[in-house]
Amino acid sequence: MAPQNGTTSLHHILGPGKWDAKSLAKELEVSPRTIHRILQTLTYAQVPWYFCKENQCYRVRSGFKFPGLGKNDPQETSSTNSPSAIHQLIDEARRTMESLRTLCETLERSLRRD
Repeated sequence: MAPQNGTTSLHHILGPGKWDAKSLAKELEVSPRTIHRILQTLTYAQVPWYFCKENQCYRVRSGFKFPGLGKNDPQETSSTNSPSAIHQLIDEARRTMESLRTLCETLERSLRRD
């Protein structure tokens, strides 16, 4: 499994298609067990995914964004040019990067188990 499979899986289940473990495994050329590990990793990263029984596919709750993304957009408020607002954006970006780093490390560990 390539390290980007976690983000690719997330991209698929965020999209409009119908992705279950079998179809994701086929698309990413991994085993269904690896898909379940990826989903577990997404849970650790606090991604609110679920299995939609009606459509028989994985989904992510609507409106989900990684923490810190989309907040304090400089285009939306003029106060974001202040040093305190810029420091807040930097802190949020660092927290988001740490969350993504943890996700990547967990995915890489799952590679070693395969």
